[in-house]
Amino acid sequence: MVFPPDAQAYFGAFDVGTTKALSNLPDLIKRYAKTGALSVADAPSLFLRFSAPNGETWSVIRAKTFTCDVVATGFRGSETDQDVLNDMTKSGWVLVKSVPSAVPNGLSQYVLTKMLPASGDPTYGIRAHIKSMGFAASLAGGVQMEIDLVAGQLSSRQPQKP
Repeated sequence: MVFPPDAQAYFGAFDVGTTKALSNLPDLIKRYAKTGALSVADAPSLFLRFSAPNGETWSVIRAKTFTCDVVATGFRGSETDQDVLNDMTKSGWVLVKSVPSAVPNGLSQYVLTKMLPASGDPTYGIRAHIKSMGFAASLAGGVQMEIDLVAGQLSSRQPQKP
């Protein structure tokens, strides 16, 4: 397997080279992996940790269902949901649904899609369902944002009207 150069991989039962064993995962990520909707049917088999100066993100990869969750934690107010949405739309993602929180540090949800025309199927793409509590420093010890990614045939839903 080839991993991005800035990622720390967690896989298998033993440390091998630069890859760490699953037993070395932080407790927060272990708990997240056990409580996900797909965890019973398809336990995550690979985790990739990406460090940033102000927090970290984890890719939680499930092989059987071809899904990936991205988990953000440790951020202390330097990011916003809008920053993430802006970065994604600049990369070709389309906002389909937005349900912002009614209270500070409450749950916000967003659905974005990105079509993959190179697949040869015009209906094939990726759906991202974002659930966010925000990036306040008071939330840095938990999961601040979760992005569930699923690839497959997508419906032709139109972007949400502003």
